[in-house]
Amino acid sequence: MQRDGKWTQIDTDFGDSVAFRIGYGYINQTLFTFLPLTVLVVFNALLVRVVIKAARDRQTMTSAVTSEMTSGSSGDQQRITVMLICVVIVFIVCQVSISHSAL
Repeated sequence: MQRDGKWTQIDTDFGDSVAFRIGYGYINQTLFTFLPLTVLVVFNALLVRVVIKAARDRQTMTSAVTSEMTSGSSGDQQRITVMLICVVIVFIVCQVSISHSAL
């Protein structure tokens, strides 16, 4: 609505209700902060578990093979995966600190 050349916001009865003001904050925080954060933590934990298992399997398989026959590409993939895990962990720490400071 425009009054005296300035735009003003007029809340509806629902927008003025206490239930909306409290509920909107909790729903907004849950959907856009805690739910994605939980999904990232769960998937990152699963990825770490798979990387550790793959490293153990690779170590047992290569113990019988000489080091000159192993390929370097699997080691590169391992380092890239670990780097991505570190990036996600840093993101999670930053997200938690931002969410904590907003509360």
